[in-house]
Parts: sequence; structure tokens; C-alpha cells
Amino acid sequence: MSTLGTRIGLIVVFCTSAATAQSIKADHTTLDVDVIPSSALDAARALHMSLDHASVGGNILDGMNDLASADASRYAFPNWYWHERGNPGWQPKVDQFTDWVTAHQSEYDVMQMKFCFIDDDANFTYYRDAMLALETAHPTKQFVWWTMPIETSGNQNRDAFNSAVRSYAQANDKPLYDIAAIESHDASGAPRTEGGFEAMVEAYSSDGGHLNATGRLRAAKGMWWMMARLGGWDPGGGGTGGTGGSSSGGGSSLGGTSSGGTSAGGASSGGTSAAGSSGGPASSSGDDSGCNVGGHGAPSPWLAALTLLGAAALGRRRS
Repeated sequence: MSTLGTRIGLIVVFCTSAATAQSIKADHTTLDVDVIPSSALDAARALHMSLDHASVGGNILDGMNDLASADASRYAFPNWYWHERGNPGWQPKVDQFTDWVTAHQSEYDVMQMKFCFIDDDANFTYYRDAMLALETAHPTKQFVWWTMPIETSGNQNRDAFNSAVRSYAQANDKPLYDIAAIESHDASGAPRTEGGFEAMVEAYSSDGGHLNATGRLRAAKGMWWMMARLGGWDPGGGGTGGTGGSSSGGGSSLGGTSSGGTSAGGASSGGTSAAGSSGGPASSSGDDSGCNVGGHGAPSPWLAALTLLGAAALGRRRS
């Protein structure tokens, strides 16, 4: 093989291996949002995202607005929609998310749903199968898997569900927002358990389940980390943001306005965000390195071109 063919082949192998080997995860170890470059935050906010949630999701939204109020130039999120769907039960939540995705998939690049701590009887297999069906039906969309929020005590069932989600996400390279890990580790990274199961750090909640100002800020930082990763940022030194994907409906300016009211960070939980009112098809997100992050999305044109060049060089050598 020629020197050119060898070098290109090594680049292709490296990019492909790095893309598939590194899963995307937000947990208690990924809350230092100050290290995220502005370009990566811009790519993240360009993504149109929806999150199906109830009260704890509202806490996270409050944390997002706290960050945006402190620094809108970095933490405004005009294209992210918090879809408040209440607490109809764990199975209706899964079914309603499927219906929501079917009806609104053209408006979003990233679609997420979370359970609440009251859903401690949720069935992992039912959740897993629904998520896999959505991924199959909508291959250009990115779906984020979630652990279940926990309380300061009584988490045996939640712990079992969360362990199953973590194991499956890790083994199958699924983007994972691990809210339970964020809630169960203190600021130094030390875990808290109660009765042998992970438990909410008491300093993060005023009632044992919902997030106070400290807890919601941690969760909001985790959301920014997740979205920056989905937008193409590699904290290990790869891509620094890229353009990300966005719905053709576009988005409002920094600090956007929802139809339900104006917030420092974008959509309020009661309104329709700029992403929610756009009807155009969504595009997939990428990264500056040209490699797929975590194996999500189609190979970039850059990578495909390198592959063809490598093959051509090898062919010339053999001929």
C-alpha cells in the first residue's frame, strides 16, 4: 500500500473506532459546564429538542433559566421545548411519548422523555422496547435514554430500573442522561446510599424528591453537557461543536420567547417554543472532526471521501 493509502486508512480506522467506542452520557462527573467551548454551546442550542416531563422536569427547566439569567450569551436555549405532560402513570407516559414523537418528529432533532420518582413501578422492558421502536422508526432523530429521578429514601425499585437502564445504555451505545447519578452524588463526587440503594443527596431537595435551587442547577448543567455532546462536542479533544442539526423552522434569538411567556432561557414549561412551532424537517447533527460521536447519525461526507481516497490509493498500488 502507498504511504498515502496507509495514512488515510489509519485515519479512517481511528475515526470510526473513536465514534463507536465513546458513548454519550451526562452524570455526576459531567457537570463542569465551564469547560464547554462557546462553539459547542452554540451547536447545542441550534439543535431543536423536546423533553416530555412533569414536576422534576420543571425543576430542571428552572435550573436552565437560572443559568441563562446569569449568562444568556452562554446558556440561552431558544430551541428547547419542555413538554409538560403531567403524571398519568408510567405506561401512559411511554405511550404518549410515542404518540408525541409520531406527531412532532419533523420539528425536532433530539427527543427525550423522563419518568418521575413516583413511577417506581415502571417496567424496563416496556420502556426499552418503546425506545428501540422509536429509534427504528425515526433513524435521523436522536433519542436520549434516562434513568429515573430518585428520592432521599425508599429507592429499591428505582435502583433496579436505573441499573437496568445504565447497563443497557452502556452495552448498546445509547445516549444516557443519568439524573439518578446526578442526584445521588454530593459536590465532591461521593455517593449517598440509604438502605443499600442510591439516594438523593439531602442538600438537593427540600421535600425529599423535588429539586431545590442547588439540585436543579446540577441537573441543568447535566442537560447542557448532554446537548453539547449531541451537537458534536468531544471533551476528549475531537470536535468542538460543529453546526449541529436544526429544524428548518429555525429558532428565535438568544434568550428566546415562548408563546406562554418570556424566559431568560427560552421556552417555559407551559408554552410552545420556537422549535415547537416550526414545521420543517429536521437535520442530523454532526461535529467539527467529521467523525460521528457515539455512533449516532450517518458517516460524514469527509469520512466517506477519505475512505474512497484510501481505496483509490490502495488500488493504484496493487495495479
